[in-house]
Order: sequence, then structure tokens, then C-alpha cells
Amino acid sequence: MIIKTYGVRGSTPTPDQQNMKFGGHTASYTIKTPANSLIFLDAGSGLRNAANKELSGEVERIFLVLSHTHADHTMGLGMSQLPYISYNPKFKNKKVSLVGPKKTLEGLTQFYSEQVWPVTPNEKEMPGLDYKVEEIEEGSLKIDEKTTMQVMRGNHPRDGVNLYRINSEKGSVVYATDCEFDYGQDKKPLEGKDALTKKYVEFIAKADVLIAEAQYTKEAYDKGAVHGWGHSYVEQIADLASLGWVKKLVVTHHDPANDDEKLLKMEKEARDYCKSKGYSLEVEFAREGLEYKL
Repeated sequence: MIIKTYGVRGSTPTPDQQNMKFGGHTASYTIKTPANSLIFLDAGSGLRNAANKELSGEVERIFLVLSHTHADHTMGLGMSQLPYISYNPKFKNKKVSLVGPKKTLEGLTQFYSEQVWPVTPNEKEMPGLDYKVEEIEEGSLKIDEKTTMQVMRGNHPRDGVNLYRINSEKGSVVYATDCEFDYGQDKKPLEGKDALTKKYVEFIAKADVLIAEAQYTKEAYDKGAVHGWGHSYVEQIADLASLGWVKKLVVTHHDPANDDEKLLKMEKEARDYCKSKGYSLEVEFAREGLEYKL
């Protein structure tokens, strides 16, 4: 499997000079499976570049897998090749299979409404998408003969979030964005925190790569202003990744307020934290243009 990084920011793009080491696009990753299926993980502003580069070669099946339909995870769809792939002679017989939680198509239609975008998600205007959406929130899905995908629900306002684990004979990758473990959207301590944490550790167990959102440091999170916003902190995710015997943690969904200097500092602190705890976990903060091979 080949994993590539095209968008690592949360909330909003940050195309500023002081952010170019890590990148300014919002959520977008790709996975090429051993059987040559192509999976686009989320449709943030990085999706346009992802589609341009990844669709330059031959692929068997194409999937767009959405964690949820908040703007930073869907804003790149309209300007990417994916909704219009059927206009390309190379892909005229292919459709992009949509996978996401309940109300995925409803969320996309609201975001790409005629008041704010010139085309809307339907067979006529965005003909490249398969509108038989695989709405799944728990369970598993077959990608191809060598690859399966498991789904887990996470805590994120207002309708939750899907976490995905892609398994093949070459290894396993977990994409776990926008999940908060301590508080609900009402800013009250989350009911069922222990059950969610246990399920998360089991879900990520022995993954080769865990791409996980950890937007804050513990110090910033503990101040309380961001409780209930649906995000976690680096030390917590490192603890859970170590409990799950994950090999590599890739921290993503960087806060738009954090520039390159801040993220480099956070990355070093995360590595120092893991070392102080005796974790064997390898930690890296996601940067656009990175590639991981299993």
C-alpha cells in the first residue's frame, strides 16, 4: 500500500508563507491498494492536487471516503476531477464510489447548494460520482480482492465522525480524524468515555500507520476553551497509540493558528514525551507531499 499526504490542516486552509513546511491545505490523503484501487480519504482543499496527481496513472476502482461532511473535509470536491471524471475518456466507464456516514449526500448537497456553488451533486451536474452512497457507520466494507475497510464511530459535533481502518496483505492504515474523548459538544464530560477509548485502542491495534487528528497540546486543551469542539491532543493520542502497539503515528489536522515554527516545536515535544514514557512509537507530524509505503 502507498499512502500519500495532500492536506494536513483543520478548520480552514492556511496558504501563508510561514506554513509552507507543513502545508496549508485541509484534509486530503490517498491510499493505493495492492490491487490498484485508489482511495481518496476526505475531500478537503488538498483534493484537487491529490486527484490531479493520482489520476495520472491507471487505476482499477476509485473511492472517495468521507469522515464527515464539515466544510474543511468537503471544500475540495467541487474543484477536483472526481465529480467530473466521466468526461475524461480515460475514465469514461468509471464512477467514484462514495463512502461515508449517514447523511453524506445530504451534507454534500447542502454545502454545494445552488446559492454558493455553480453545480450541485447530482447525475447531471456531477456525473462522475456514484450516488448509490455506501452510508456506513459500523462494520466492514470490501474495497477489492486484497483490501478491506473497517469503520468505527467517533465523537464529533454534531453528528459524529467515521474512523477508517484499511487492511491488506501488505499492512494496515488507520485514518482517525476529528475525535474527542473527554467532552461532548455540550462541554460536559463525555458519557461513555472509557468505552470509546477502549474501542479506539482495539480499532487501531497493531496498525502500521495511524493517521490521527491531535489538534492541540495537553496544555492548550486543559485550559477548557476548546472542550466540546470535537478534537483531541497530542499526548492523549500518543498514549492510545502506544496502548494499541501502533508502529507509526502521523499527527494531522493541524490548528490553523499553528505555523511551521509552532508545529516543529510540538513535534519535538511529542517525540520527547514518547521517549520519556518509554514508548517505541515513531511519531511524525503530517506534511504535504509525504509518502509512506507498506
